[in-house]
Order: sequence, then C-alpha cells, then structure tokens
Amino acid sequence: MRIDPLSNNHDAATNVNASDEERYEVEEILDVKSVNRRYKYKLKWKGYTETSWEPEENLDCPDLLATFWRARTHNTRKRKRAADDANPIRSERKGGSSGCYFSVPKLNSGPARRGSEQTSIRHSLQEITRQDSDSFRPLPDTPHWEAWRALLVGAEYETLVRNTFDNSGPPENFEWTEKLIYTGTDIPDSEFTVACECKDFCGKDCLCILEYDQQNAPYDSDGRVKEGPAYGAIYECHSSCPCPQDCHNRVVQKGRKIPLEIFRCGDARGWGVRTLQRIAKGQFISKYVGEMITSEEAEKRGKTYDTNGVTFLFDIDYDIGEYDGEGAKYCVDAYRKGNIARFFNHSCDPNIASYAVFIDNLSPEQHQLAFFAVRDVDEGEELTFDYAGSTKPHRSKRATACLCGAENCRGFVPL
Repeated sequence: MRIDPLSNNHDAATNVNASDEERYEVEEILDVKSVNRRYKYKLKWKGYTETSWEPEENLDCPDLLATFWRARTHNTRKRKRAADDANPIRSERKGGSSGCYFSVPKLNSGPARRGSEQTSIRHSLQEITRQDSDSFRPLPDTPHWEAWRALLVGAEYETLVRNTFDNSGPPENFEWTEKLIYTGTDIPDSEFTVACECKDFCGKDCLCILEYDQQNAPYDSDGRVKEGPAYGAIYECHSSCPCPQDCHNRVVQKGRKIPLEIFRCGDARGWGVRTLQRIAKGQFISKYVGEMITSEEAEKRGKTYDTNGVTFLFDIDYDIGEYDGEGAKYCVDAYRKGNIARFFNHSCDPNIASYAVFIDNLSPEQHQLAFFAVRDVDEGEELTFDYAGSTKPHRSKRATACLCGAENCRGFVPL
C-alpha cells in the first residue's frame, strides 16, 4: 500500500520513489488509542518481536480491524458485568489470518530493517500524513468524502466519519439538522410553560424541578441524569426562566458536547456510532431529531421502510396509557432529516437509553427525545440503544435478525 501524502506536504516526500517501498505484514492488532481525535493501533509485526503504534490511514486490513473492534466491544461488555471492574486489564485481541500490510518507502539504498532507522521513517511519514485540525470531517480514504464534508457542516459538535470496508457514502438525499422539523403538524405552543423564579442556580424550590419531582432534581451537579428519572421524563429550565445559562437544570438544550465518529460496521448493520472519549454513566449524548409527523403519516412511511428492512421512526409515546391510551399521536422520522442519533444501532445489551425531555413546551404528545449513558462507556466503544425500549417485545413479521452479538441477544430486532 502506498502512502498518499497530503498536497500541502508534498515537499517532505520529494525524494520518495514509489518503486522503493517495502511491505510489512501485521500479525495482530493489540490495542488502540486516540491521539488528537485520530486512532492509532498497536501492531505486532509478522516475523518481528517488536511492536509499534501506527495511524489507521496507513493500514489496509478491514478484516483485522473489524475483528479487533468486535472483540473490543465484546470484552467491554464482559468487563461491565464483572463484579470487580475497578482496574480492568486490557487483553490482546487475535487478529485472525487475514493479511494487513503497512508500506515503508526506503529512504536509503541499503536493506530495510526494523529498528531506530525505520522508527524514524515511520515518524516522518506520520507527519506527512497528518491533516489540518478540522472537527467536522471524513477521515483519510473515506469514500465520498466531499459529500460527507458538506453534510457535516450542520453537526453541532465534533463529528468524524470512517469507512474502511466499502464504497458507501452518506445516505441518499439525507439532510443534517439539529432541530425537530414539524412536517404536517402544529408547532407546540411555548406560552403554556411553567417558568421558575430562580435568580441563581436552581434548587429544590425551582418550579421547573418541582414539575419534574417534588423532591429531586433530574440532574446531579455534573449535569448527569439521575437513575430512573421520575415518570421517565425530564423538565428543564427554558427560555422564559431567569436562571443563568449554566444552571444545573439546563443540559439537553445546550446540545452535544461529546466527540463522536460515524463508522462503517462492515456487516448488515451498515453505519454505527462510537465515542472518541470516555463517557460517564448518566452523561447526555445527543438528541434524536428529524421530522415530527403524525402517526398516520408514520404508518404510510413505515410500509416503505419495512420493504427496505430499515426504520428510523421513533414514537413520541411518553403519555401512552396515561392520557388517551390509544398509542402515540406523533412520531419523529429521521430517515431524510436528522442528526448523529440517526446512525445509532440496536443492541439487546445497550449502553445508552432515551428519555422524554420537556424544555419550551409541556405537551406530553410532542416532547423531545434525548439519549443518556446508562453505564460508563469506554473510548472507542459503539453507542447502542434497545429499539424495543423498556418493553419485552414479541417477534413479529416485521422483525429482522439481530447482529448485536450480546450474550443476552434476543435474536431479532423489533421494527
């Protein structure tokens, strides 16, 4: 594989001849770390005892990478279920038999060898391939990077894209938005809200918090949602409240603050999302946004989605059984318009969950949806939620095979 220097760094590679390169085969991928929001992998080289850290853009081994990430996710789940996980020990992952190569151009006429000279060469090449800082971008060798770059302009926080498996680009005709788009539905009236009278940080007497719970605020002092929020909903302070913007009861409205990466899974799941930093239990991750449509329109669209074996319909069902008991009146559809939450995959052993959130309106039929971590999540781990929510689903004709790989996998994904 030939390293392709960036155009603005061509001078550093002037004397490199494409015919003078040597290929080294990777035997195992041992570990991964994030350096300046880019992954570097610890590699064991075939025929050599030493190891080294290399950037992913210099690797050509989709099978080994897929095997490594599946093993990493599986081992993370096992650690989370262990009784003593205070200091989990990272185990080495076997990379399998598929070949993975890294090409090092020779900068001298002598025989290539692995040692201080080759280490120096690798460091120089890493400098050549380093990109300018950009928080919203596809990574090197990502197919259709122009389309991804244009799409990610709408992302509210650092968002990367990685595809080392196929030629797939962003979803066709998809528009990025961080807001709910009301399509064929009325925009909720923001006048019917309860505004607090707090002049400083909101406490137990805050009217917004009292709307939520008579005793406890939904968030702790770090802005993490408390376990099992009252009635499954969160009431935040809003634009009519006099409390400061850094009030502890303003979290979801501030938007995502976690760097995430959209990546190609390499199997039938298509795209997925993983975190580029460690996430604490209860930490806010992202809203689920898209078109707010009626349930009747959702039924029409759902028939088309079922034919294609996909769905991005999320029922606004906080009030089910409490008010009319007839099912959700509205639904959020992220198929054509949405944000990064649109790419979250299903898992029977999820690490995030959705909550109903009320900010600028109190309508139980048109609340917002927000995802929070239900446990600590390691850097590099995929973010997943249970498409069935808190219910115990039955397998219908619309269900598809589940590929989550969890030990408690049901074997199907409810749609």
